[in-house]
Amino acid sequence: MSITIPKGVSYTKRGLIVSIFGRAGRKGEKGISLLETIVALVLLGIIGVSFLSATATTTRSRVVADEHVSARIIAEAQLEGIREQRYAPSGNYALDPLPSEYAGYSVNATATAMYNGNMQKIAITVSHFGKVITTLESYKTRRVDETS
Repeated sequence: MSITIPKGVSYTKRGLIVSIFGRAGRKGEKGISLLETIVALVLLGIIGVSFLSATATTTRSRVVADEHVSARIIAEAQLEGIREQRYAPSGNYALDPLPSEYAGYSVNATATAMYNGNMQKIAITVSHFGKVITTLESYKTRRVDETS
């Protein structure tokens, strides 16, 4: 009966030796060579750098997404506050104060008159530490019961 030994496996008196690098261990070989150690460290280094790079990118993306979501929430709340106010032909509307959890954010609202002053285009711009994050636009009309 004959036994076929697969490539990369050698047979010694002590048993089978399997090599990670596709070669059989030599008789009397103890441990691994310097070249094998360097190759393993380089591979681990490449894997480690790739993992850290992916983690940094994911963290940065999450921060940007959180910033945009917060800005959108602020803009929608401010726009809702302006909608609840009486129509102001001058376009001067009071903005609600921002909650403390939105430190660093600022809001600017502009109203542009349209259609003989009976309609305004409202633009809410939200910035975070001076960088514009989002602008939300809507329209406000003068209602019949608001004529003065």
